[in-house]
Amino acid sequence: KLEVDANNTTVAAAITQRGSGDILNLYDGSTEVFSVVDGGKVGIGLTDAGGTGCDPDGNQLLIRAATTVGTTKGHIMLTGDSATNGQGPQIVFSESGSGSSFAGAYVGHVRTGSNSTGDLVFGTRATVGDANTVPTERLRITSAGNIGIGTNNPSNLLHVHGQSRFEDYLRGNSTHNKLYIADDVAITATKKLYFDSGSNTYIDEVSADTLRFSTAGTER
Repeated sequence: KLEVDANNTTVAAAITQRGSGDILNLYDGSTEVFSVVDGGKVGIGLTDAGGTGCDPDGNQLLIRAATTVGTTKGHIMLTGDSATNGQGPQIVFSESGSGSSFAGAYVGHVRTGSNSTGDLVFGTRATVGDANTVPTERLRITSAGNIGIGTNNPSNLLHVHGQSRFEDYLRGNSTHNKLYIADDVAITATKKLYFDSGSNTYIDEVSADTLRFSTAGTER
């Protein structure tokens, strides 16, 4: 075995490859399980299809393993250091140049209950800001399966807060072939079904069970 025990302010161990060979290979018996190839790219896990070892195949990091989809295990697991609601791990994406690492977007898991119950959240950065600017949440999939766009508390299977645009049919099935236009209150002047891209052609509910049809801003 190899052990390194150091107590100083310099590097405890270093491997330098001056040629074109791999920098580091680790084996379980005769099977390669970890490889750092020339240039610093890393391969982990099962031997590649060509039988040449843990070849990262040009990727900066490649992890090759048996399928884990639909199980409690994964090729990668991120876990936080506590059991606190409102907290959780995330992956951050950045493309701000070689000398900086501003957060541009994230995918995270927010704990909402015990035993890792929680929501999957997606955020993007909309402003230049600085290194401390946090991306804004844009989409959330709750533990109940509801999807929220523009809201972090979706109350339906799909809950969109803000203007939306559909460029194809909205379809129901043979049992529920319906389109509901709902509001937080029974009757409001803003609960309208608009046509085209303007604001002058619409159908709205002016009173209980009474519809109004308007074109060019005039009731017809």
